[in-house]
Amino acid sequence: EKCDYLETLYADMNKRIEAMRLLFAEDKKKFKSETFFATLYSFVLAYKETYNEILRKREAEEKG
Repeated sequence: EKCDYLETLYADMNKRIEAMRLLFAEDKKKFKSETFFATLYSFVLAYKETYNEILRKREAEEKG
């Protein structure tokens, strides 16, 4: 029973990864989920850092 549940989760995960691959138009032959998610994670971190920097600059301009 637990094995069936894990197989279901695994299949669902693969479907979601495939949907992400299609969404970002990644080449199926070259696509590696580990690399893709590492790149996506790096992008999100950089985005948040930049967003916070913009907020800090705005606050500084408003104060000064």
